[in-house]
Amino acid sequence: MNRDRWFFVVNSTAGRGKAGRKITDMLSTLNGLDIPFEIEITKAPKHAIQLTKDAILHRGFRHIVAVGGDGTLNEVVNGIMNSGKNDEVKLALFPEGGGNDFAKYFHLSPSIHRDVELLVRKDVITIDVGVVNGYHFINSLGIGFDAVVANHANRIKYINGLPRYTLAVLQSLFTMRHFPVSFHLDGTLHQTHLLMLSVGNGRFCGGGYQLTPDARLDDGLLDICLIKDISLLRLLQIIPKALKGTHTREPEVEMLRGKELQISSSLPLPLYFDGELPQNMDRKNITLGIQHNAIQLICDASSLPKS
Repeated sequence: MNRDRWFFVVNSTAGRGKAGRKITDMLSTLNGLDIPFEIEITKAPKHAIQLTKDAILHRGFRHIVAVGGDGTLNEVVNGIMNSGKNDEVKLALFPEGGGNDFAKYFHLSPSIHRDVELLVRKDVITIDVGVVNGYHFINSLGIGFDAVVANHANRIKYINGLPRYTLAVLQSLFTMRHFPVSFHLDGTLHQTHLLMLSVGNGRFCGGGYQLTPDARLDDGLLDICLIKDISLLRLLQIIPKALKGTHTREPEVEMLRGKELQISSSLPLPLYFDGELPQNMDRKNITLGIQHNAIQLICDASSLPKS
């Protein structure tokens, strides 16, 4: 019965093809441990959403594995949530992408053998999922400068991880601008010109930057890093501090926390979440929320942050 089998959703192009090159090793390891499984390879953007939803609703799978990066994980999470069976499904991640920011929360690095061992142990925690204009995200969302950075990073093909995002940051400095916005956070009105607004369910984004260093995946809250008016020189001084999360002490940085965030602007705002740039989404009126205890995640519970 498929309820006891594992359904793998593999993005073979993730990590500039890194995931695809590990498929043979993954098959050998799974077969060696007599783990029952089925694998589907994504063929286009958003394909993982439909593959996951169909596997749950029409084929009875209740154990799903996302093999790829943050974008692949995002699509699998949306497939799980769209199925309406998220309380019955257990999700695992084999991090084989370019940034793997979500996996950094658990101190995970790509290792097929270690990932398969986690499937055997089946340690499960329940985590939150963010929502933006009806779409789900699991790790981070950015508006303004960090979304521009994500756009540049997606165009860089020859390097991965933190070096790719750092290069993208440098490229984005040449088009740095501030955006007029008003937003309500849990009913409180804020009006400002912002450089960036970063929302974290998890701690890491951009290949290793900790814009929301105190974020937790299970507290039912969104952590927010807001940077308003700032000079280029000051931004250059603050960016390196974001690698360790110490930027939060700077006067230009405001840290907020809440459950519901409504943002409006007269201009379309640069927007990304989980490393992906959404298409066909209203970028003048953005509504964010959090679904508490929405996903059952298989992980090494001992690796969770203590605070």
